[in-house]
Amino acid sequence: MDGKLYIVSGKKTREAAEYLEKCVDGSSSPFAGERTELWTVGEYLKGANALTPADALVFVGAADAWAEETAGGELRFERFGLRCVVRPRRALLTAEARGVEGRKTRRDFLAWLRTDCPALGEGDLAAVEDERRIALFDALKATVNPLGMVMEQQLIAPPGSGDLTETERLQYKALANVFVRELLPGWADRIS
Repeated sequence: MDGKLYIVSGKKTREAAEYLEKCVDGSSSPFAGERTELWTVGEYLKGANALTPADALVFVGAADAWAEETAGGELRFERFGLRCVVRPRRALLTAEARGVEGRKTRRDFLAWLRTDCPALGEGDLAAVEDERRIALFDALKATVNPLGMVMEQQLIAPPGSGDLTETERLQYKALANVFVRELLPGWADRIS
């Protein structure tokens, strides 16, 4: 195979893209090693016309810039707010923290991670539990002093402008593992 795998991400999902690259490099995929490259949205917009038929793109996170590239793709994985849409030489990986809201769903998600994503460590899982405890504390604080929470919200950046939450970080790590383990091998074979 002569092509390369380009992993494209925005600022918010850059860490998830780096993790995916690490997973691909540690696999037996034909893209492992020097055949994987990280691109920003700007690099993708500049370099998309120079791609060869042997090149493949994986888009991490939702963005208008690559909506056309993945439109009409086959939904190959959807669970706990994780989605993987695949087309020939194109894949879109997205995660939404809303997919693991609720105590039972969160518990099921963590149990699924422990069995289906053994590459994730207990530290990753503990970070999500810590994030849940902080959210519960904030909810309690809001009932005790609603004005204080309003003032605090004025100082916090609006949603979508910052980094991923611990839950989203864990979701993207799980999705990277699922993609490399279950989808990339057959996907790489079809495009070689």
